[in-house]
Amino acid sequence: MPKNTILYGPPGTGKTYRTIEIAVQICDPIAYSLQEGKDESEKRRELKKIYDQLIKDNRVRFITFHQSFGYEEFIEGLRAETTDDGNVKYEIKAGIFKQICEDAAFGHAGAQEMLDSALTRLQERLSEGENITLETQQGKAFQLTYKSQTNFGIFPSQSKKEDLGQGYNAYLKDIRQVYQDPRAKVHNPSYVRSILNYLINQRYLPLNTQSVASEKKENYVLIIDEINRGNISKIFGELITLIEPSKRAGEPESLSVLLPYSSTPFSVPNNLYLIGTMNTADHSLTALDTALRRRFDFEAMLPDITVLKDTVIKGIDLPRLLQTLNDRIQVLYDREHMLGHAFFIPVVQAKEDEALAFERFKRIMRNKILPLLEEYFYNDWQKIRMVLADNQKEEAPDLQFVREVKYQKKYADLFGDNGTDDLGTSFHLAAEDDNVWDNPIAWQQIYAPQKEKRRSAE
Repeated sequence: MPKNTILYGPPGTGKTYRTIEIAVQICDPIAYSLQEGKDESEKRRELKKIYDQLIKDNRVRFITFHQSFGYEEFIEGLRAETTDDGNVKYEIKAGIFKQICEDAAFGHAGAQEMLDSALTRLQERLSEGENITLETQQGKAFQLTYKSQTNFGIFPSQSKKEDLGQGYNAYLKDIRQVYQDPRAKVHNPSYVRSILNYLINQRYLPLNTQSVASEKKENYVLIIDEINRGNISKIFGELITLIEPSKRAGEPESLSVLLPYSSTPFSVPNNLYLIGTMNTADHSLTALDTALRRRFDFEAMLPDITVLKDTVIKGIDLPRLLQTLNDRIQVLYDREHMLGHAFFIPVVQAKEDEALAFERFKRIMRNKILPLLEEYFYNDWQKIRMVLADNQKEEAPDLQFVREVKYQKKYADLFGDNGTDDLGTSFHLAAEDDNVWDNPIAWQQIYAPQKEKRRSAE
């Protein structure tokens, strides 16, 4: 499975469901394999349940990009908070990408939260004035103090405080690194390891979690919806290179950067997968940021009429109808604006109850498909009529969804006989209570218009 994937295609092609499939396949391949051979609707339900649990376990996270989304929300930034005494203080807050990278680096759901909770409890005890004296593995005693939110103060017993000034530092980031990997190279390692051992002895942390680096790490997934809507260089900043598979932590060509706010080293773990989605009706693939294109694999999500196979509602052949609509849209616009099969999934799910399925079909066509066509063709009703085959129903105007109204006489009275031909026609959509919406023949003639029926009769 590629580390970075973008699913792209027209609206309604199942991109969201596909992200659920991929996320479950990455995080729990055994559970995913057990769904093979099941009925499609049952498989969907089961995969969604597994996916929801992965969300709860923080192994899968979901974010939507937009124009105002930036580095501070995605990686880290300063957030203003009001203290109890009414003052404003600024704290460094990790964004969703940094959070999931830290979780993935630990490799086990909840490990990061356990350590953060343990460090917070220790900081609270020290800030309240409690004296805590620890020993290194070599038996050297030292006093532990609260220095700031990012580090502890270390005062060895054999040294005088006035000689040490503010003491040595034991940074929380170093404690986290050793927690992930006991062999990590950090500042003042003997003191850092002593603090970690103390947290374990105090039962703030379970005994076996310090060996997580030697175990097989669980996979994590970050889903980025509408990835093409964000300003990629603004959101990823200098980290865009780090998401490359060869630059991930643990790889021979791994890279890390120093984050500008926290001044901590940062790398992207190799057990984190990125899945992006993009709607080609909004932006073409060619308009996607070049730096992002080079670092992602692309999976096309196109309309799939086989999903609608054998779905016939009141004589309306759903696969044939969708195929015909898309054939016409490709000619009049392009393939990136075709209509997806996922729009009609609710109809397929209800096909055992024909009345309910027909009601869903009408609602989808009237409230989703037609507004999309209006958007695609900028209210060019002639083209919309061509897509719906209304231009081939001249002999049966009551079967037309978009109707042509001629006003030649009215305009001639206003402007005279010459030059009014272009002003003489307007269009209107059939009223909601018009019989055409309930007439199956009107829908059938989208893909089998009257001319075709006459030819077959001859």
